[in-house]
Amino acid sequence: ANIVAVVAAGFVIQLIQMSYILWYIRKKYPQLKLSVEPNVQAIAQRNYALIHQVSGLVFNNTDVIILTVFCGLKVVSVYSVFKLITSHIESLLTTVSGSVNFILGQTFQMDKQMYIRRHDLFESFFSAVSYALFSVTLFLFLPFMRLYTAGISDANYIDEALAILFVTASLLSMSRTCTCMTVNIAGHFKQTASRSILESAINLVVSLVAVFKIGIYGVLIGTIAALAYRTNDFIIYANKKLMGRSPWRTYSIYAVNIVLLFLTQALFKSILHTEIGSYLTFAAVGLEATALSLVTFLGGQLLFPHVRAGLKVGLAALSI
Repeated sequence: ANIVAVVAAGFVIQLIQMSYILWYIRKKYPQLKLSVEPNVQAIAQRNYALIHQVSGLVFNNTDVIILTVFCGLKVVSVYSVFKLITSHIESLLTTVSGSVNFILGQTFQMDKQMYIRRHDLFESFFSAVSYALFSVTLFLFLPFMRLYTAGISDANYIDEALAILFVTASLLSMSRTCTCMTVNIAGHFKQTASRSILESAINLVVSLVAVFKIGIYGVLIGTIAALAYRTNDFIIYANKKLMGRSPWRTYSIYAVNIVLLFLTQALFKSILHTEIGSYLTFAAVGLEATALSLVTFLGGQLLFPHVRAGLKVGLAALSI
């Protein structure tokens, strides 16, 4: 399709959405007055929140900038196509986590123990769904790339190592979603600003060093190194500082998921060995793999006593 038409369509949809939101606010909340003196104290940590945003901006764009400078645009093209796949799965999952952010934030301010129970319930399900979807992504990465890049020969888009590295980075990112939400809900922007800067620094330094040795793989290793540090930092900080407990429960959840990830890959290869030569076949295999993966991960979580106990407590908390 014409690229201008595609971008214009998105622009028009955003204008419609923005107009609707403005209309809704004026109709439902007429008491809101823009002329009222703002309560600056309520956003006292705005500068530290800005540091997090700038740090995130640097982190998210480091890879493309380094690859453009040192590896060329063909490599950037390969990176962008791989990233296109994982970023859309991440976006889908982020929508799910964002949908419960309000109720979790409200609970945190009203009842800390209730928040911990609801957090544990959500983390168990969210982690299982995240790993289930990325397990399918890993299995179907290369079949999709063969379909999507058919006829393109100026660069190698069929690279299993890249698929593994991209999925690893996404899994690390998703593994910190729940604990990151806890830190943000608690408003600990000032306390964690230096950690955010360090994450970006690790990504930048490791990527710059490794790109000369192994090119695009080095840049991804830099991203993974930074995510590994920050994910562990979120898990430890949120559990110890904000929920007053050991991070063991969170680590055990992801340990289970990692084991199940290897199990599902073996199951996919032994059960779903259909030759994928069209998008229709791809969709059919994808649906089968997704169903198998979700059952495996959700069921696997429930087999462990501490996870099962946490889910029972969380479900009881939701009924209150």
